[in-house]
Amino acid sequence: MKCIINRIALLGIIVFATLILCSSAYAQRDTVQAALSIQMYDVVFITDFIDILKQELLPNVAGMSLYLTSKRDGLPVDRWVCIYIEVRIQLRGESEKELIRAYTNNFKVIGTRELSAKEFSGVGSSEIFIRDGSGNYWEDKDLRKRLEDMAAKNPTAPPGSYAVHMEVLPATSENPHDRAVPSRSVILGGDEKRFTVQYSAADEVFVEITDPKNGSVFNNLAPTISWTSGAPVKVSVYEALPTHRSPQDALSGGNPCLVRNSYGDVPDFVGTSLTYPPDAQRQLQQNKAYVILVEGRVLTNRNEIFRPSIPFVFRISDDKVGQMLDNFLSAFSGSASATYSTLREEPSNWIAWSPYGGMTIDGSTITETDLQTLLNELSQKTEITLQLGVENQ
Repeated sequence: MKCIINRIALLGIIVFATLILCSSAYAQRDTVQAALSIQMYDVVFITDFIDILKQELLPNVAGMSLYLTSKRDGLPVDRWVCIYIEVRIQLRGESEKELIRAYTNNFKVIGTRELSAKEFSGVGSSEIFIRDGSGNYWEDKDLRKRLEDMAAKNPTAPPGSYAVHMEVLPATSENPHDRAVPSRSVILGGDEKRFTVQYSAADEVFVEITDPKNGSVFNNLAPTISWTSGAPVKVSVYEALPTHRSPQDALSGGNPCLVRNSYGDVPDFVGTSLTYPPDAQRQLQQNKAYVILVEGRVLTNRNEIFRPSIPFVFRISDDKVGQMLDNFLSAFSGSASATYSTLREEPSNWIAWSPYGGMTIDGSTITETDLQTLLNELSQKTEITLQLGVENQ
């Protein structure tokens, strides 16, 4: 007889099937509770679970254990059982299809029994396998062949939804090699679960910051950060110092002002936006610049991978005059705009210019409102030539 994995290993189905054997029991006098300890992933490398050439589950798969507890009237009892497994698959963009229906052989649960990947692999003294014979096993051969072809081209499981229905049944006898088809009229316990493989590769995750825009200026100390991402994320904010020559320098050359995650046992936040919180590691300050990085987290069975956005720079400043000049001269053509752009290119534009002296026109002092009115008038006069001079005092 072939073991369970020899029949469905290449499809990765036994890995998925065992995910489903979770704690649940029917309200009967005789029950078998089942619970599995295993980690779910966004990307699954099938070759880390299965020997493709031998079509067998690898015996050293870590973190996968199935616990069975047999009870009668609430008390532990030894029992012979078998398991009915039904697997359905819905690949991305397709309808759901049934892949297999199968029964395991009879095996004994002595009160509580732990089954590891080694026992399911057929290595050594493994005693778990699929029954041979008519009525004990059915599969969609075309779907299986398609999945095998996918596995041969790509080492990861195809994205989609995987559903596994499991029932723990009374054994047909105390003979592990009994070929009789088990009856499903009495169900000792069982459950059905559905899980999703999100991506075929971590590169499918793309993160883009939508707010603030790169180079934005805020006059409040609690801006809202927004982004697009289908994955949970880590949001980091670093201060950009005068010694930094690029946003990457700021990200790698200092302590973060803020780090928040939308994943974990208790996520720091949910959704695709975050307002700078009052309990951040460090609060934002006036007249300073900061770099935002949002990283999508992709969990694979090998490690976690972070897919970073393009880092954006923003400033906190009440420098209304500086903002007026930035807006006006960045949109104004000619040598004045070129000179100003040179003066205020990164990283110089990260730091607010300290006010010095007063603003005058022809010897008369003007206010910020007067300056804005003047700039509005100049922006309408396309025929004028504007020159910009810088004096060091």
